[in-house]
Amino acid sequence: MRKRNVILSFFLVSIFTACVSDDEEKWSASDVCPESKRGTFTDERDGQEYKYTTIGNQVWMAENLRYEAKNIICLDEYTDNSSHKHDEFCKKYGAYYPTNGDSANLRGVDDSFLNDLCPKGWKIPSKEEWQELVGVLENNKENSDECGMKIRYAGAYLGDAYGIMYFDFDAIFMTSSVDGNGRLISIRVEDDFVFFNHFPKMTIRCLKD
Repeated sequence: MRKRNVILSFFLVSIFTACVSDDEEKWSASDVCPESKRGTFTDERDGQEYKYTTIGNQVWMAENLRYEAKNIICLDEYTDNSSHKHDEFCKKYGAYYPTNGDSANLRGVDDSFLNDLCPKGWKIPSKEEWQELVGVLENNKENSDECGMKIRYAGAYLGDAYGIMYFDFDAIFMTSSVDGNGRLISIRVEDDFVFFNHFPKMTIRCLKD
């Protein structure tokens, strides 16, 4: 009887170990986004330094864009709904960018304006390029954190009457793809990644060409 219990225990431990191994093999930051493929680069236009990370076959900025352009919102400080004051807000959370340089047009898309926002050699990623990232990360924000993506819940800017909305709840990034109404699609990040509607001004995370 004792021998049979020993054999059974060994069998159960083997199954448990196999399950753990399968889970570990399913997703591994050291394989998907090794630290050796992370670093920094400098935007030649304004001298700002950004961190980057390599995830799968893509190289992403690990910070939100802060480049000065027409009609952006780049706050030195911000007080949230909980009366918590955030210093160096733009440095930490990035700027909010419109889809064109016309302050009166909150929905129009100007490709020439958008193409000049990211540093040379970088671009605003399309919906398909975001989908590739989401697939590699298995639609899990925790995996993006392990990859050094550092997604901050900056929300979006809805206009002077509303200010910043969804701060500390969602990260909302601009894509370069348009919906059926010709409006830029956004990607909204909480625990997972979901494609969403257009916002007047959104944060940007650039992708290397």
